[in-house]
Amino acid sequence: MLFFPGLLPTGKIDSQLLTIRDGFVNMYVLKASTKLICIDTGWRSKHMLREFNTLQLDIQEVAAVFLTHLHWDHARCTGIFPNAEIYVSEKTITSFSNRKPRSKRPWIQVQDDQQISVSGLQVRFINTPGHTADSVSFLVGGKLLFTGDCLRLCEGEALPFYSCFNKVNTLLAGSARRLANLKGVESLLTAHTGITNNTDRAFAKWREHATAKKRSVTR
Repeated sequence: MLFFPGLLPTGKIDSQLLTIRDGFVNMYVLKASTKLICIDTGWRSKHMLREFNTLQLDIQEVAAVFLTHLHWDHARCTGIFPNAEIYVSEKTITSFSNRKPRSKRPWIQVQDDQQISVSGLQVRFINTPGHTADSVSFLVGGKLLFTGDCLRLCEGEALPFYSCFNKVNTLLAGSARRLANLKGVESLLTAHTGITNNTDRAFAKWREHATAKKRSVTR
């Protein structure tokens, strides 16, 4: 799509990671040792169930769903995962408890920088407000960074998501800087503009700006 370049087709990315495209958004499925983990859910239940079958994935084996935020294109399909724990920011429970999407199980609120282990796979919560107040990014296995609508990719460069969709753009810039300074990230995975394995290039300007700011302070 013109507005969201880089969208991925439904399919396998590598032996552990798959993506499902639901219209103009990608959600991701990770294979843990014995279970499946999802980052977001998509928005059309019948389409999502069909794509799971296409990938020969069992919806019953999804043990956990991690929601980057509650916008409908990311969270509407929570109800299709009968055995999954639904993990959200602690701010989500407060802000959206009266209008959250359906789920068959109680939601679990998680604090900033908290780590959850699911079937041997470590998932770190990183609060990244700006697009919404409760937006979260997830660092999985210390290497895979899922940013939801915090970041978009443009010619390999990581930029804040389109300003017209964001709640507070100044907050979002701070969230982007925080992600740029994480150590060990090998892949950056967005919800609408694809992925990159060249994180040095993606975050170069953010890191250069931080370095220049430190130099100016020490002078």
